[in-house]
Amino acid sequence: MIATSISQSGSLRYRETNSAAGTTRFTAVVAMTPSWLDVMDLPILTGRRLTEADDQRVGLVSARLADSIAPNGSPLGRTLQVEDDSGMPRSIEIVGVVADNPTGPMQIGARPSPVVYVALPRNFSGPFTLRIRTQSPDSIAAVSADLRNLVREVAPLLPWLTMRRGEESYLSGASGLRNLALSIAGLGLLALTLAATGLYAVMSYAVSLRRREIGIRVAVGAEPRQIVTMMVRQALRLVLAGGAIGLGLAVPLAFGLRPVFVGTISPLDPVAFLPPFALLIVVALIAAAVPARRASSIDPINTLREE
Repeated sequence: MIATSISQSGSLRYRETNSAAGTTRFTAVVAMTPSWLDVMDLPILTGRRLTEADDQRVGLVSARLADSIAPNGSPLGRTLQVEDDSGMPRSIEIVGVVADNPTGPMQIGARPSPVVYVALPRNFSGPFTLRIRTQSPDSIAAVSADLRNLVREVAPLLPWLTMRRGEESYLSGASGLRNLALSIAGLGLLALTLAATGLYAVMSYAVSLRRREIGIRVAVGAEPRQIVTMMVRQALRLVLAGGAIGLGLAVPLAFGLRPVFVGTISPLDPVAFLPPFALLIVVALIAAAVPARRASSIDPINTLREE
């Protein structure tokens, strides 16, 4: 399944009617084909979609702009008075409200900029953006090659600027955020290494403190396998309890960072949570099993004499 759309972007000025001073605000404007919402996976919150029969006298507004225009009511049916960069006044009747579309990573708690969506004129000119949505990421390379060949056949002189994935476009202006993410990832890896090393040391020391108990258990007939199983079970309980506390703190934080996630990344992404947790479990099991195995394999008389 492949969906395509064409759009042009710009900016408009509009008068904020809810302000006593009539403050002038700026909003982005996207002239688009009706399939643009499907390609961008943006739902209509209220009202209707744009159709091929609509012109630029009707439009959709984003949820952010709708809250500004009608904070206590519905903006449907209202007329938005706007001006383009040349100062030409225009009237746009609002026929629908679209969910906010974050076009790039945002600060926590921030909302995307207000946007007006209008129909793309049939005889439009100037630079435009062609967006393609495929059902599988594996088909992107094939679609890219076919599209380049099609453009060469239809319009050989059409300047071809660039082609990139949606994630790349999303992060194109976020070098600072990307560097911050790499720094946080490095600190997280360092913290994970220190946690694994400290866990191994603590568990090994805890087992060594129980050498006398282990020697007594061996003396009364306990098998080494039973000793190791007992120590591993206790270590596993401690790690699971600590992991549950850590997840209880990490999950709300992950949902707080949800506005900066890209594409289909979930706040409960198992790739982010399971590998570190699994590593700590493995370290705890080794740290408990190795000393317990060593203590249970020696002569219990020697162990008791050491104590």
